[in-house]
Amino acid sequence: MRVPVDPALVQVDDGTPSSSAGSKDDLETVRVLGIDTPETRHLEHDLPYAQSFGPEARAFARGAFATATQVELLRSRTVDQYGRTLGYLFLNGRNYSVLVVKARLAAESVTFYGDNGSPERRRGPRAAKSAGPLPFEPPHAFAPG
Repeated sequence: MRVPVDPALVQVDDGTPSSSAGSKDDLETVRVLGIDTPETRHLEHDLPYAQSFGPEARAFARGAFATATQVELLRSRTVDQYGRTLGYLFLNGRNYSVLVVKARLAAESVTFYGDNGSPERRRGPRAAKSAGPLPFEPPHAFAPG
């Protein structure tokens, strides 16, 4: 079941948003499933420079979430190793993971990392197949320096 998320509480750091769901007093950090976007520069994570198309993926995410009037979260039954909720975000009824894959700014991650059991898992690989090859190496293979 999808739950509403206040669009004002969504925070985009890179192309794979870690979004905050809930109220300002009770935030839930969400890791978006089904996608792996190019890395952006993060010195605190030992990434001294951005991967090709990382800044573009971040700009796409920021624009998509800034213009969304309705954001919904479909939670997975599990959390990741950092305690973040795993789930899919929907912007005005459209799956964000599919949107960014179709824009060729994210690799679909179901094939590499697994599907987490959601029915939405099938949409990413299909979108990737129709979008064609990525203009960057898969983020899981990116090794800076």
